[in-house]
Amino acid sequence: MGAVTRHGRPHASRIGRLPRWQRRSLYAVLGLCAVSGTGWFLLLDAWHRLPPQLTAWWIVHGLTGALSLVALGSVLPHHVVVAWKARRNRVAGACALGLFAAAALTALALLYGAEEWRDGVHVAHVALGLAVTAALPWHLWRGRRSARSG
Repeated sequence: MGAVTRHGRPHASRIGRLPRWQRRSLYAVLGLCAVSGTGWFLLLDAWHRLPPQLTAWWIVHGLTGALSLVALGSVLPHHVVVAWKARRNRVAGACALGLFAAAALTALALLYGAEEWRDGVHVAHVALGLAVTAALPWHLWRGRRSARSG
């Protein structure tokens, strides 16, 4: 469980901290999703590769995107709720979670939305994906900094 006080309660710096296996799994899935999404974006938009050449990137990004939803759903009951009630790292956490939710919604719109929305939704999804890729490390940094200070 981690560090506890002499009264058996979690130490304040450990409130909301995920177990190592869950943290590492989450980092692996989210990292692979970010790398595959960035690769897909660079190959498709920057270097104009044709979609058949990008099948592997698209499949990896789609699978890790779905796994990311599961992984983030697994942290909601413990990490998000407990840390929110403890008033820990709320701004960075809410930003990261909100950006991720918006990226997930744009992914659904890319898959199931109207064709005339596609270009705009694609741009939004790329921007949100890049923003999430920046927001999650910011959230981790803020959380670790606040845990050290008390």
